[in-house]
Amino acid sequence: MGINQKYLFIIAYSRFDYALKKAKFLRSKKEMRPALADWFLFQKKLHVFRMEKAEKNMQEAVNYLSSAATMPKVEMVIDGCPHFTAKAYEGKKEIDRALEGVRRVRAALFHGGEFDGQDATAQRNEKLVSSSLAVLKVCLEEARHSTDHKFNEVYAAFIEMEEIPGLEAEAKILSEWLR
Repeated sequence: MGINQKYLFIIAYSRFDYALKKAKFLRSKKEMRPALADWFLFQKKLHVFRMEKAEKNMQEAVNYLSSAATMPKVEMVIDGCPHFTAKAYEGKKEIDRALEGVRRVRAALFHGGEFDGQDATAQRNEKLVSSSLAVLKVCLEEARHSTDHKFNEVYAAFIEMEEIPGLEAEAKILSEWLR
């Protein structure tokens, strides 16, 4: 199978988050505020995305992540304790729900819980991660071929990793993934 899909997802998500910030998709532009990527602004500008143009595997990934039956859960406080529970998506469009799903998968991987094998099957976890990778990849391709300069900056920042000393291995993994 090659590289661990969870590891690849963590690298790709982190890089995409960095690229959004570098292209100034920022939650706050005020001085001395945390530099947080504004995924919602990116989604809003992604309105040009057309599902009917997407490849079949991308459509399946978006459908899987945006479906109420398979969507990633959210860690919520219930009776004073953290629990992963189903929570409806806020987005109205499939791509909005899919990107929200991608962020939920990242949160579950980074913070633990849903991916510990107790709450979900390994097969479901693998499908959530592979679907998230597919969504990130198509968003990156949209950014690459967009006529919007700001989207082109996202793509350029994502691929510039090859030039960062100490990240050669990660850059190689990402360049193989993008093929």
